[in-house]
Amino acid sequence: MIEGKLSAPFGDGQLAAYARVLAAVGDHDRALLALVPHRSAPAAREILAAAVPDPPAKMAVSVVTWESLFAALDGEGRTADVDQLQALYEALRGKYLQPLSGAELAEWRQIRVTLEAIADQVTLQLRPGQRPNPSGREDGEDDEVGFWYRYISRDTPEKGVSLAVVVRPTAGSRSAPMWVRYSTRTPSYPSIVANLEASDCYGPQLARWAGALWVPLEVPAETEAAEMISTVAEQVAAIDAAAQGI
Repeated sequence: MIEGKLSAPFGDGQLAAYARVLAAVGDHDRALLALVPHRSAPAAREILAAAVPDPPAKMAVSVVTWESLFAALDGEGRTADVDQLQALYEALRGKYLQPLSGAELAEWRQIRVTLEAIADQVTLQLRPGQRPNPSGREDGEDDEVGFWYRYISRDTPEKGVSLAVVVRPTAGSRSAPMWVRYSTRTPSYPSIVANLEASDCYGPQLARWAGALWVPLEVPAETEAAEMISTVAEQVAAIDAAAQGI
């Protein structure tokens, strides 16, 4: 049994449930494999070990990376189906993100999927090797736009920070293709607001909308994917440092 992931987290009890199903098969060889991107492998190994700490006899339990899978399938006899699957994987992981023009960045709806891929890569770059954080889509409270988001966990003692990278064309009266959002449910929300309002750089840009504080991000136009992702990631890190008063 293979459970493949790109960026979504494993569901609560998902791998343990699969292991129970396999254990009930009987006295046969079987395997439970978690198929994940290379950078997610360390976290996936911990999750799998916790879910299946003592596999029964004749059951193999392991983490396999997409990259190692494609490498193993390379060479003579490789089929077009494998080529197409690898191309799809790399596209979804953001490897083939194309530079965006200024005109494209102005047409938010047409490049929403691309912006979501950028946001996904940004959060992975900021927390390399960690378990992917939750993502989702919310309908707009006062419009039809809504937004897509992925949370980012801080490597600090404070665990209740609702910090997310968001794809949305506007927040209140301000416009930007991507944002950093702090939820009012964050325990340190008052100090985050105070720190960012006091910032000469971010204070004038802040927007309050839909129960959160929003800080716009600039997506550079005509920039290759790696530099585009790194530029946005640096902005997110700088904003959160200012929010923490660093």
